[in-house]
Amino acid sequence: MGRYWRVWRAFAKSCLEREAQFRASLAAGLLRSVVWLALGLINIEILFSYTDAIAGWSRGQMWLLLGIARLGESALSFAFRGNMERISSYITYGDMDFILLKPISSQFAATLRYIDIYQAPQMLINLGLIGYAFRLMGRWPSAGGLATFAVMFPCGIAMLYALWTAVSTCTFWLVRQAPNIVEILDSLYGAARYPTRVFPEFLQFILTFLVPLAFVTVLPAQALALGINPLYPLGSLAFAAASLYLSHRFWTFATRYYTSASS
Repeated sequence: MGRYWRVWRAFAKSCLEREAQFRASLAAGLLRSVVWLALGLINIEILFSYTDAIAGWSRGQMWLLLGIARLGESALSFAFRGNMERISSYITYGDMDFILLKPISSQFAATLRYIDIYQAPQMLINLGLIGYAFRLMGRWPSAGGLATFAVMFPCGIAMLYALWTAVSTCTFWLVRQAPNIVEILDSLYGAARYPTRVFPEFLQFILTFLVPLAFVTVLPAQALALGINPLYPLGSLAFAAASLYLSHRFWTFATRYYTSASS
């Protein structure tokens, strides 16, 4: 584990040195993030001009949910979104050959090689929104709520990483179609900004267990604002561990059938 941490730090350092040359892109990315955040807040304010609650969630709680959803989106983009989008080109142009020859896990090298450093300040903005949401609610989270959030939110990110890895692994067989599948997963994240109870029951099941967005947004928000059954963080740990294991096994299986682009 220590070895991979050192490798990831080297990856991150090289990305930081590269992106430091394009500071204008950082400003543009921040502006874009602020605009999207403002649009999300305007949407919430419009909805609450017609009602006092959405699926039992108050205005402050919806701000909290939006902040956590945006934080999760920034974390996903920071850590591995760009890597997942590159896998198809790795296979198409033969770069996967070099990845498989590296003396580290090919999954690690392919899915965690690059970070989006521009997401770091956006995560700070989203944390500020979460703090302001508690001010709107007139209360602060309990120690138990914070502890539960600290377990469930990273587990949710791990589950989505595992799912995204599994979908991207399909690129080994479906080079042209897999990017479209990834885009579908990306677009589904928009549903994470709303309580799952606003959706039909079959969609609630999908957003909780098949595409576990609820573990990144709704359930951690409930833990902070309302409290949650202690079984949920334990279940999220088990679910995350199983998801990571299965995605790794699927990746290993796929690489056995990889045919070099040069062959």
